[in-house]
Amino acid sequence: MSNTLFFTLHGTWLSLESNNDTFLAYIQEQLSAWLSPKVESPDIEIQLHWGRELIPAHVTLGSYRRLGRRLLMGDDEIIQPEFVNLPGLQLHTTLARTGLSIEAAFRVPSGIRSRLLPMFMSKPNQERIYATLVYYLIYFPLLWHIERTRQWYPLHASAVSWPQGAVILTGLGGVGKSTLTLAFLSDFSAHLLSENLILHDENLVYAFPEPIHLDNRSRKLLNHLNGRLKPTGQAYSHSRQSYEVPQSVRVQSAKPRIFCMLRQGQELGLRLVPPQKALEIILSSDMLAREVNEYAQQAAALNLLLPKTGRLQQRIEVLHKLLKKVNCYELTIRPGESLERATALVQGRLGW
Repeated sequence: MSNTLFFTLHGTWLSLESNNDTFLAYIQEQLSAWLSPKVESPDIEIQLHWGRELIPAHVTLGSYRRLGRRLLMGDDEIIQPEFVNLPGLQLHTTLARTGLSIEAAFRVPSGIRSRLLPMFMSKPNQERIYATLVYYLIYFPLLWHIERTRQWYPLHASAVSWPQGAVILTGLGGVGKSTLTLAFLSDFSAHLLSENLILHDENLVYAFPEPIHLDNRSRKLLNHLNGRLKPTGQAYSHSRQSYEVPQSVRVQSAKPRIFCMLRQGQELGLRLVPPQKALEIILSSDMLAREVNEYAQQAAALNLLLPKTGRLQQRIEVLHKLLKKVNCYELTIRPGESLERATALVQGRLGW
């Protein structure tokens, strides 16, 4: 192993060591805001062995218990020799003194398994493999550790904040959630928390600052927001380009004022929704979101190492308590709707 990077999110530290310099350079570029100086005792330590197999395809049970085709368990360790959505990835997770120790390996599969990549990753390429690895090696371990130690829970949502409070937008991919959230930044008193995932407890929402990638349609609608949204010059698949929001335009946490469940429909409108119904809609949308669904599966595997009674119920109760403190709306936007009209409608309900 040759190089190590250190990352931090809300006071949780992670180290990643790998023999793949190209992958490390990709992460440095994508997660520059997460980079941290070296720490002696990170909460999560990860080693990625690129180009080799860590776990034999037909691992012998030995002292392990087989919990399923793709999961073996020891007293303080979980072995995942294969992932359906990324063939070639293997993880060996062990409970460490401060948190987690994860030994990972990735090798582009050959033979029959190589044909799985096009099935689950259209136009498989290095960028897509790297992006998926970021989730399994950085995002998911950090989310799990924060959830376990702080009882902050992930939500597939965007969030933008004003001094008076934050607007949270939930909804499935493709309905315009990120575009509308970034459009709020045309107001110079607005600040961005996140445009894809947030964390929350029963009082506040917290930033999860992923890279921002916009397609042609979103770029035309947003028009760089008077310099508050800046292109990095990097291009990605599906004609997307990378953008960044300066740190001066970001905040790390905020008290939510309203939740908006975004839909597309025949006309622009806001409809008040009771907190209990909003809870059901948001949780259902979360289950349909790929990022949260894959995290939930990985968190479930890690939870087998540290089972805790009532963990799932607590997540529901915390979200319900948060929703009862705010107004919840179904926000319907007509395709092609003016972003100025949509943002003005939401801000009008905020009362400033």
